[in-house]
Amino acid sequence: ALRSVVALTKSLGTPVAEKGWEIKDRGQKFLVRYLCEQGQGVLEAFEWVVDVDTRHVSAFNDNARLLMTRW
Repeated sequence: ALRSVVALTKSLGTPVAEKGWEIKDRGQKFLVRYLCEQGQGVLEAFEWVVDVDTRHVSAFNDNARLLMTRW
């Protein structure tokens, strides 16, 4: 879904620089973030909290929620 969103954004003429994935340890869970830069320095982040033990993934910010509910 992320690839589709980035491809759609690029097809509309918006320059997008993909910054990639970041993972931060939050105790028993991880914060997983995908970053990209649109236009002139505008960062967009898609963030999820991942519980490795239960394999539960939940959206952590509005971009991730929108992606999970609409894509």
